[in-house]
Amino acid sequence: MNHLNEENQDANISSEELLVSQPLLPRFAWEDERAFLREVIKAKQALDIAELTAIIWQKTNH
Repeated sequence: MNHLNEENQDANISSEELLVSQPLLPRFAWEDERAFLREVIKAKQALDIAELTAIIWQKTNH
């Protein structure tokens, strides 16, 4: 059982390292205001789609 916990912990560390090594926002966007705004707009659109999907999902399951 302890062996499984060690593997799980290693997987968690790898995931955390991956998050640190890959920034949420591409580095070029921090240097260019237009690129930054494009990334913000893309993120907003993704959130809007997720919200609409959740609303549709709730309506079809109730």
